[in-house]
Amino acid sequence: MADQRRYPRVPVTRSVRIEIGSGAVVQARMVNISQEGVALRYEAPAEVGARLELNFSLIVRGRMVEYCVACVARYKHLSSHGDVIGLHSWSWSRLLESICATSSRIKRSM
Repeated sequence: MADQRRYPRVPVTRSVRIEIGSGAVVQARMVNISQEGVALRYEAPAEVGARLELNFSLIVRGRMVEYCVACVARYKHLSSHGDVIGLHSWSWSRLLESICATSSRIKRSM
């Protein structure tokens, strides 16, 4: 079966803090990232439609940059390594633009 994903996924292994609607904070692991969202390995399944806030950092041009993104759970499934949830954010494209802009600013300042 051919992969019918709209955007390619890039494997990423990063720690992520998730703030759940109740205010609880849990840890998860980023599995991959794409232009529309992110997949996380999570201790417990999130309900599809759940609103979550992700806090994570990425290394951009050798510097650590912190991000905070509001997301919605779009899918969940059980993998051999635990629950995986797929998250979408309407601001994800702006986040990626921000990463590229940050990368450009850091490159110019070096």
